[in-house]
Amino acid sequence: MIQEPPTLNIIIVGYVFGFPNGHGASARISQYARGLTAHGCRVKIICLKPTEPPGAKVLNHETKGEYHGASFEYTSGTSTFSNIRILRYLQNIKGIIGAFRSLHRFSKDSPIHAVLYYGTDSPFYTIVLWLMAKMNGACFIGENTEAPFVYSKISLSTHFKKWLVSRFTHKLFDGFVVISTFLEKTFRLSLKQNTPILRLPVLVDTAVFASRVHNSPSSSRYLIYCGNLRHGGEVGAVLNAWAKIKTEFSAWKVRIIGDNSSNALSDPLMQRIMELGVDKSVEFTGLVPRECMPEMLLSGDVMLLPRAEGLFSQAGLPNKLGEYLATGKPVVVTKNGDIGMYLRDRIHAFLVQPNDLQAFADTLRYVLNNPDEAAEVGLNGQKVAKEFFENEKNCRRLIDFVKEIRGHRSEA
Repeated sequence: MIQEPPTLNIIIVGYVFGFPNGHGASARISQYARGLTAHGCRVKIICLKPTEPPGAKVLNHETKGEYHGASFEYTSGTSTFSNIRILRYLQNIKGIIGAFRSLHRFSKDSPIHAVLYYGTDSPFYTIVLWLMAKMNGACFIGENTEAPFVYSKISLSTHFKKWLVSRFTHKLFDGFVVISTFLEKTFRLSLKQNTPILRLPVLVDTAVFASRVHNSPSSSRYLIYCGNLRHGGEVGAVLNAWAKIKTEFSAWKVRIIGDNSSNALSDPLMQRIMELGVDKSVEFTGLVPRECMPEMLLSGDVMLLPRAEGLFSQAGLPNKLGEYLATGKPVVVTKNGDIGMYLRDRIHAFLVQPNDLQAFADTLRYVLNNPDEAAEVGLNGQKVAKEFFENEKNCRRLIDFVKEIRGHRSEA
């Protein structure tokens, strides 16, 4: 049996996330960067495709750099994709060639132990990355935090990809990482028999929140919603619930954290805000860099997360839930998927059944009218974050998972 080194060299690669700034996927990868490097791992993060739309506010300017000890690179040489289709194809090809070169450079210093591929719906990229892993003697681990093809349009092409993924390309993985029990059951059906699966929940560095104190001169108190504003249902639910109770709480405002630089996103939101008559009590922060996010969340007093019922909510577990809980502030959240596994109503958070807007508004009213109880619940929720979602603890589990896979491969 090959003796494994005390620390590992790990490539994290994907085509669906930008880095270091972005939404859920980027947040999860950034937690891996923090947690794995804290354990002494050498980590390289590769973005196979440009992620920034031309002409819009750019989240990620740099094409390579370092983030908390991990190196990262857009292997296409640019973070902004072209609006010309043929040029986008050329950028994607350049990204693949660049990834081969990047892995070769990385392996010159020491061997690659694992390639962790985030987002596994593409048969083409799965085959390419499997080949890269095998050429470098690395184990090939997939990760998916959402239901397969959850955002794909129904078409013959999508049906063919689903068939190819379930019958062939998912059989290439040596191990698989998921975020929920739903996904654990889902991917068990498409992986090879006895392929090990690791369930890692949302990840958060609670120490970052504990080390920052927000001192605001504002006399207002804030309800916080943070997320991808393209998920209009969540933002709409926050606004609708607030409209039902705002006249009772004149000292409070809603602060919405997310990139609203696109007119296609901001115009309908502003129209809805005006229709509801809450324009005087809703603020948008716009784009917030990842390093500023803890302080921005700590500027709030109550955290809001209404998620509708559906496959998206059942399969996933929102990364922002870990950050919300880490603030130690009370959280009002719908009870979707695995959320009820970690949180008890009015003990660790205020849980509401999904698709019940009135119940969400009523629960929020109760929280604002009972600040002492809400504060205690918030602190209990923070303990849950430390116990179950702490990134270093979970990254230790990931390291052990990789070593276990490599041990089994060496015995085979």
